[in-house]
Amino acid sequence: MLPETLTRRYGRDATSAYLVLYVEPRSAAGVPGRAASLAIRHQRLSGMLKLPAAFAMLLAGDLALPTASDPRAEVGIWLKAPRALTELVEVDAFDVVAGSPQSNWFMGFAIASPDGERLSGAVQAWLRQMCDSSLHLNDYELALASLDSHAPSPRLTTGVIRDEWNTWRDVAHIAALEIELANATGSPIRIAAVDLSSDWGDQLPAELPVLDMDTRNALDSDVAGLRTERYAPEWASHQSVPPHGSVAGWVITTMARPPSGCTPQLNLTVREAVGTTYLTVIPRTDRQVSGS
Repeated sequence: MLPETLTRRYGRDATSAYLVLYVEPRSAAGVPGRAASLAIRHQRLSGMLKLPAAFAMLLAGDLALPTASDPRAEVGIWLKAPRALTELVEVDAFDVVAGSPQSNWFMGFAIASPDGERLSGAVQAWLRQMCDSSLHLNDYELALASLDSHAPSPRLTTGVIRDEWNTWRDVAHIAALEIELANATGSPIRIAAVDLSSDWGDQLPAELPVLDMDTRNALDSDVAGLRTERYAPEWASHQSVPPHGSVAGWVITTMARPPSGCTPQLNLTVREAVGTTYLTVIPRTDRQVSGS
């Protein structure tokens, strides 16, 4: 909207040009999109704060309209969900302040100033306001701080120190990985989840044994014993990796064992509290094949 009579009719400053960007998240199927993580929100807000400078270049360059520093450039954001803001922002890894009301919106504003914050500081300020006033989260500060850390990509590296395969009663595999997570940033990184899953891909072995309820209960009981006697410490949920430091722990999974004894591919997924996800793949092997 350019500075003209129509602009003044809606109560706006007739000396200013306005750019309004409306986004309604949708999936490819046309349904509401999934909630975005804090890491993605950080990226999108960082990009949005570059719009005023780009808008000024459009006005002065493409449209030949002179711009001035008075009135100063302003930028604002308004997020609104049908029921709760968690429909737009994923915060599953954080605790909500007990008794806090559900909010379905957040508004943030910024005005250009020579004495103002850099873009990264403005983004952090908006995210803090959102976590405090709209999402009502506990213990989010360190997770947000890690988003601004200057570090090589990736911020977090996953290493498998040891992997062990155990055959249980010739019907199941017990796979145990000792993993180490190393933080390449100068801020703590909070971990939301570490998952280990098995994947046979398109080479599902024939005659996989069926683990009935009694067999499954016996297997789970033996695994519980291994967790305390052999594979300790087990990986703890929702822990933090210190700045330029590392943490380690065991992750265990079980799966049916084919007669050939081959093993499936293992997928180790690590997800930060702010939403960044890392995948480490341990390839499938055939235990009956040996090198010559």
